[in-house]
Amino acid sequence: MNSYYIRTDNLTVGYNGVPLIRDISLKLNRGEILTLIGPNGAGKSTI
Repeated sequence: MNSYYIRTDNLTVGYNGVPLIRDISLKLNRGEILTLIGPNGAGKSTI
């Protein structure tokens, strides 16, 4: 069993009860770097 520093499964984010991005799954080990790349308004900051 791997112990992750950050882990999420099927995360949904949005505003005022309206889902904007669904089914986000991440698994990061300590020391790993995650970069979110996308156009303006894609939801990077929301995540």
